Amino acid sequence: MILLEYRPRLISDQLYNYLDDFRGFRHRFRYSYSFELDWEREKVVARKMDPAFALLKKEVTFFLERLDTMDDLGDH
Repeated sequence: MILLEYRPRLISDQLYNYLDDFRGFRHRFRYSYSFELDWEREKVVARKMDPAFALLKKEVTFFLERLDTMDDLGDH
């Protein structure tokens, strides 16, 4: 059964994981009292930026389209 009164999920688990990696970097960078970051590890996170941004655009677009569809269904 589909419950139309609930909004669709905004982000996938994959996008959540990307964003969590970026949050972790921000936390390490902001709260590190020494500037000794593991740059090899941070490069791995940085390489995720382009695919994460593309996925974010795709998922937000899909989310907004679903909201429009739900609104159209509610009009009838």
